[in-house]
Amino acid sequence: MNIWVGKVHKIVLDKKLRSIMIEVKLRGILQKFINCRVKIAIVGDFSVYSSNSLKDFIRESNQGKDIFFQPDEEQAIAKLSEGLGGR
Repeated sequence: MNIWVGKVHKIVLDKKLRSIMIEVKLRGILQKFINCRVKIAIVGDFSVYSSNSLKDFIRESNQGKDIFFQPDEEQAIAKLSEGLGGR
């Protein structure tokens, strides 16, 4: 496990953390990242979930600039790297 001390502006999470994050209100946590100007990518296969509200949230997030749900780390890093001049 790597731990960084200092300024962090981008984070990649594995979807294995999803159950913990959902329990503590995923949207609220993600809003805190946005408020701190941190982009975040969550990695995993989200097609297995049938919840329409979750699918809508993922789709809307992927259309934004701060939160991304991606199928693998490589795509997550690429998405977070877009427009590096801004953040």
